[in-house]
Amino acid sequence: MKPPVKNLFNLLFIIICFFGSITCEQYELIRLTKLSTGSITEITSTSAKASGLFGDVSSNISEFGHCWSTEKEPEITDNKTTATGTAKRAGEIITELSGLLPETVYYVRAYAMVNGEPVYGDEVPFTTSIYVAPAISTTIVSAIDHESAVSGGNITNDGGQTIIARGVCWSTTENPTIDNDKTMDGTGTGVFSSQLTGLQASTNYYVRAYATTSLTTSYGEQRSFSTTEAKVITITTPGTDSHWGGGSKFNISWTDNITENVTIQLYKNDVYEANIEGGAGIASTSPYEWTVPVGLDDGSDYKIKITSVDDDKIFGFSVPFEIGKP
Repeated sequence: MKPPVKNLFNLLFIIICFFGSITCEQYELIRLTKLSTGSITEITSTSAKASGLFGDVSSNISEFGHCWSTEKEPEITDNKTTATGTAKRAGEIITELSGLLPETVYYVRAYAMVNGEPVYGDEVPFTTSIYVAPAISTTIVSAIDHESAVSGGNITNDGGQTIIARGVCWSTTENPTIDNDKTMDGTGTGVFSSQLTGLQASTNYYVRAYATTSLTTSYGEQRSFSTTEAKVITITTPGTDSHWGGGSKFNISWTDNITENVTIQLYKNDVYEANIEGGAGIASTSPYEWTVPVGLDDGSDYKIKITSVDDDKIFGFSVPFEIGKP
């Protein structure tokens, strides 16, 4: 009977040595073996909500949350989100998983950092949903002139994504993209207005509304429009051979394609000299009869300037002409 007693003694010795080697730090890890990964809900093509549950807690938990990957047994070195709140027995772990790819299988595990070491829950797989493009339409183009126009769009459904940029894009070729000219008119769903600027006169353009998510950019239907011809004021009289004397009446003549009133001014050596029509503006109806003031300095460097009262960038200068004694 002695041999069995000796064997029992040896076994007891081994057990004592084994348990004696377990430190308090390792015991804290063992206490967390009941950490479990819960269900994955609110799954979209790019995000999901993960849950978890503490079966027990230790006093040395510095962080907890979920980690995930497209490979099994994800670790915190893959992707992770950290939960907020305090770790407690039977306490829930809730986090948002973002930046996911559509129609992709992911593996999730709850985790907790104990004394700087990760402890993981069981693995739960899920599949993201199919990508649904945002529903966006392009507003009919309006307020068209020779250099600008107004359009916009309406995003009625974000497809489960976050709209991080929206606006319109345009080009002189069909199916413009955001690599062409574009506006940036905020984020999110809803109606927005866009101002197209820097256009060329008498040119055909194509425009589409766009909505950009973290995955891609979607476009509304294409609309086309043509800018108007450039607004021009061309002074025909006086000419280079005109010699106008003080006290005499002369006709200032011009052509234009505007409907608004104009101002008429006299310049000498490219410096403003005086208002000819009084400064308040008159109808843009050529010709305008002007009595040349007496007392102007003689010179051949006079010019007439006619300007739109609605847009001071629309103007025309005459060629230099002479004012002198009759």
